[in-house]
Amino acid sequence: MRTTVGGLLAIGFVVAAVPAPGHAEEAWTLVKATSFRAAADQSARASVLTVDPSRADVRIVSVPLELGDQARSGDHSLRSLAWHLQATMPKRSSWVVVNGGYSSSREDIPVGLLVVDGKVYSRLSSAKGSSATLSGPSAYSTYRWSGILCQDRKGGKWDIVPAASYVNRQCYQALQAGPVLVEPGGKIGIAATEPQRSKPYSRTAVCLSDGLLKFVVVKTPTHLYPLAKWLSASERSGGLGCRVALNLSGESSSGMVQRTPSRQGLVYLGDGSFPIPSAVIIEERRR
Repeated sequence: MRTTVGGLLAIGFVVAAVPAPGHAEEAWTLVKATSFRAAADQSARASVLTVDPSRADVRIVSVPLELGDQARSGDHSLRSLAWHLQATMPKRSSWVVVNGGYSSSREDIPVGLLVVDGKVYSRLSSAKGSSATLSGPSAYSTYRWSGILCQDRKGGKWDIVPAASYVNRQCYQALQAGPVLVEPGGKIGIAATEPQRSKPYSRTAVCLSDGLLKFVVVKTPTHLYPLAKWLSASERSGGLGCRVALNLSGESSSGMVQRTPSRQGLVYLGDGSFPIPSAVIIEERRR
């Protein structure tokens, strides 16, 4: 998907949880089917990957750089990246790859900040936010691509920080996207009228909860406001209990691919066919 902002969901129940095998079992779990009420007369299904970054290696990558000359006729999609990883990663390795942020007029050029291993590949975008989508003025709503998934350069911790207050060299790894769905303290960052003012889309989102990273992929087209409500709701009430949450690229960009040694082939969740400029790779930590 290019620079269209879309949405996701509202509250439901877990159907099946699939942990990664071996050492990765403690590093992440994948819930492939979670049901939500997206609207009064509609439910939707999501996949939720919960990652403990103290036990797994999480890295943001430039997809064109990662694929290099292996890209098929300029195809920088999530699916192509997954095929490349399957061919180049150790045979017994466990990993998951999730789509990242938005592309500009060229699919291989990111919108906004992209930092890979301390090197800046794309500068911060300061395009202004839209009152039709955002709930109100704050540091997290100043820009359209309002948040940055950031691994702190000093301590290595992950957070979602406001793009408007980003400081140069703040992040060792960084990915700008938006809008921010949940602001710190559980504040919903999306206007309640957003479903009446925009179209629903399939979506990917990332959030932080109690030191864990949660990546959410939803194939059912939904709006941002119910997504934000579900993400911010407590786990006891059926939500994900997110302290802060960020919308990533959606529609045909959106997807997650899992590889485990216990089965042949790859597990695809979501479309992932449209070229993307960035992705997040989660790997079993090497000892």
